[in-house]
Amino acid sequence: MNAKGGIPKRRFRGFSGEWERRRLGDISDFITKGATPTTYGFDWVEKGIPFFRNDSIKDNAFIYGDYSYISDEANEVLKRSEITAKDILVAITGDIGKVGIVPNSIVKGNINQHMARVRIVDEAVPYFVYQYMSTEKLQQKYHREKTGLSMPQLSLEQIRNTEIELPSYEEQDKIAKYLFDLDNLITFHQRKYEKLQNLKKAYLSEMFPLPGEKYPRRRFAGFTDAWEQRKLDEVLIQRIEHQKITEDAPLLAFSYAEGVIYPENKKSNKRDFIMIDKFNKIFSRTEKDDIIYNPANVIHGAIHRNKLGTGVVSPIYKIFRVENACSKFLGERLHIDAFIGEISKYIEGSVIKLRTLSPEQFLEMSIDIPKSHDEQELIGSFFERIDTLIALQHRKYKKLQALKKAYLAELFPQAGDKG
Repeated sequence: MNAKGGIPKRRFRGFSGEWERRRLGDISDFITKGATPTTYGFDWVEKGIPFFRNDSIKDNAFIYGDYSYISDEANEVLKRSEITAKDILVAITGDIGKVGIVPNSIVKGNINQHMARVRIVDEAVPYFVYQYMSTEKLQQKYHREKTGLSMPQLSLEQIRNTEIELPSYEEQDKIAKYLFDLDNLITFHQRKYEKLQNLKKAYLSEMFPLPGEKYPRRRFAGFTDAWEQRKLDEVLIQRIEHQKITEDAPLLAFSYAEGVIYPENKKSNKRDFIMIDKFNKIFSRTEKDDIIYNPANVIHGAIHRNKLGTGVVSPIYKIFRVENACSKFLGERLHIDAFIGEISKYIEGSVIKLRTLSPEQFLEMSIDIPKSHDEQELIGSFFERIDTLIALQHRKYKKLQALKKAYLAELFPQAGDKG
């Protein structure tokens, strides 16, 4: 017997009434998990049947492109876990509860043992069920129900017993089509963001000389001179200025990925923002265009130009003002992979987590730099424009993700909704 469900806060015109509560196992014909082909003696092939892993499911829960291949023979042995378009995939280990839906372009594929396949029958709309399973309410439920200590997991029985709420087929279809269009828009902007990141990476590899060379492969017109080696102490001077937070020098944070940012924008480790009595503490002053690095994480790329402005940061960071060079150029030059790789030769400490780069060692390092300040300025400004485009695209992408999250909370009944 089917139980009454809740009522969502937002509905399309023409639909009303309570939704119906059902078990996932009752609206699917077969819920199963996969296996690894090598267990059965099969190797991966260069082209064949797509084989999905947990990380094939991306942030927006679409599956695209990131998979290996198995042979037809291996797929026949693993026939029980074969997938096709509109099947729902659920991570049962690792990022537990993460869901994706197989796109229409995949006619036949397979999955590993860390995923379960849910195939929806005709009385429900697969894309609607997939969206319901991605709601925060259900994701939290899966995390509460996971079992095991060394490798937490969900059982197939827990997935079969998952309760979801269904409106009429017509309303399911309406919601599914709306969210499908929104997902496509999110994917479009995500891919534009990724393309811009890859474009910048390609330009970085061409507009700076390779190790041991004096000329970059790509240059602005009018510049032909060889780049010259300069020690960093010729273009950087350590800034050692300490003060309290003031109106003109607010507290700033230093992000591993983005550099100098406002503390409220830091995604993790917000100690700078929530510290007790911070207005009586002494911090390090930084000005716009300073070069800043984290001694403990610089080997992983935690070195950036201050693009934000005047402020104070934690004293653990090392700060340098730029002289006799273009700060925009240095900000990029000191962040490329080749330079980060060189840092390991200079850092102190034998235990990786304790290895740090002192300011003295940092200033002893050398880099290639154009003789012309104009060329430095052109390169720096070029990458600054790309960074601006990347940031704008990233904001669009994140804004759409937030919009979808809000719609999921309103288009599906939540805990406590009348029902």
